[in-house]
Amino acid sequence: MKSCATVSRFMTRMTILSLIVTAMFLKLGFWQLQRAHEKQALIDAAVSQLHQPFKFWEAGEPIPQIFDPIQVQGRFLKETLLLDNQPKNQKWGYQVLSLFALSSGGAVLIDRGWIAQQEGERKKLPEIRIPTGSLVLQGQAFMPSSKGFLLGDILEKQEDNILVVEKIDLPAFSKILHKPLYPFIIRLNKSEAYGFERTWPVVNMTPARHKAYAFQWFAMAIIVILLYGNLYRRHRYRET
Repeated sequence: MKSCATVSRFMTRMTILSLIVTAMFLKLGFWQLQRAHEKQALIDAAVSQLHQPFKFWEAGEPIPQIFDPIQVQGRFLKETLLLDNQPKNQKWGYQVLSLFALSSGGAVLIDRGWIAQQEGERKKLPEIRIPTGSLVLQGQAFMPSSKGFLLGDILEKQEDNILVVEKIDLPAFSKILHKPLYPFIIRLNKSEAYGFERTWPVVNMTPARHKAYAFQWFAMAIIVILLYGNLYRRHRYRET
């Protein structure tokens, strides 16, 4: 009797554990499918805006949607942010984000593209020229993700008017710069001057990759179910 009771408790624990693990794997699988759907929506939005005309945007108008082609007028301010640890073409570099004051009021960050670190000069920052005078710029609106874990401070170092940062966080930048920023950045159009290398991936992970991960999680859920089923049959066989 004691042995049967022990086996019964063991099976109860295994049943609960199997249900929890299976539910977790299924949840992760469906989450990956949701992420695949979101990434595909971003790709579709980017493609649909490729040949749309640039629309003039100014303060007081509704915030543009992601990938909207917009045109703004204003002037560059002296502050520039360098987003650190940005690899491209097997080199390390920075994404250059310059502060741009709109003629209609407020400020927005202009993503001017990627610039490489100087060979063997990790501590030496690249020289970034700031255009002067009133300018009209064209680019695509982009909403940087606020997700991501950061171990240290967002501001790595500052030299004069160049700030090296670890991630894009517009509310944090607004506090650091002591200036209100619009909740989007503008990726400078490739035909515009004052930019660097401008090739931005639409998504950092393709929908196909998310679907592959979803398949793996679902497969692991099935394996747990099969293992539990085999254990349950053995338990029933011993009882008979």
